[in-house]
Amino acid sequence: MSEVEALREAVDRAMRAALEAQAREAQARGLSLEASDRERGAEEREKRRARGELDAADLRAAWLAWLSGHIPAEDATAIVDDAIQPTDAVRHVRRWLRRAGERFVVLSGGVGTGKTVAACAAARQVAKDPRDAALIRAPALARYLDPWRHEREHGERAGRVDHAILIVDDLGTERLDDGRFLAALEELVDRRLAGSPRRTIITTNLDAEHAIERVGGRIASRWRGHGRVIHVRGEDLRLGGPQ
Repeated sequence: MSEVEALREAVDRAMRAALEAQAREAQARGLSLEASDRERGAEEREKRRARGELDAADLRAAWLAWLSGHIPAEDATAIVDDAIQPTDAVRHVRRWLRRAGERFVVLSGGVGTGKTVAACAAARQVAKDPRDAALIRAPALARYLDPWRHEREHGERAGRVDHAILIVDDLGTERLDDGRFLAALEELVDRRLAGSPRRTIITTNLDAEHAIERVGGRIASRWRGHGRVIHVRGEDLRLGGPQ
């Protein structure tokens, strides 16, 4: 090999080495930037969580968890995916939500007509996240509003009723013998009407006449003065047959 050829080969090796070094450096910078972006994203998520905010993925997961605690998983998924079936109950609730001045609605109708699902769909529409929504089964209402018993059983403050939307589910399944339920329901109605506007949904398998008879004229008049009682029609969605 001549001296010129040897020099040319040495230059080629040096250039290849320099190019490889540049490529490694660029890759390292890219990885570093990617890692930095990930770190910044994680920091932003932590800041949002510290402020009590949820990002889109967290919010979807939170709603799925909340909804699945009250209705079948497939209905919960349909609600968060905005694919809920437009049942008679859903249509009634959507119309009610458009009436800004109405604070209460009682959904009366047969078993399996989608009342609770419609109420839960409304909760997602009204509340910014599940922490501002509540669903209380009617038999548990008096216990929920009893501060000593609730704290003893659950280790948390009882009786919060300032949610943007609150659902009392399955009126008519509670016991009336000691009057505690009616006292709790009247307290709930009064507290929900006080202060800033909040939405309240009550579901029942009783017909409207029997639901009003069960709660008494005073409570029923508050419902009617600030909302409406709606009879939900339709087939039993769980059984696929008529009511």
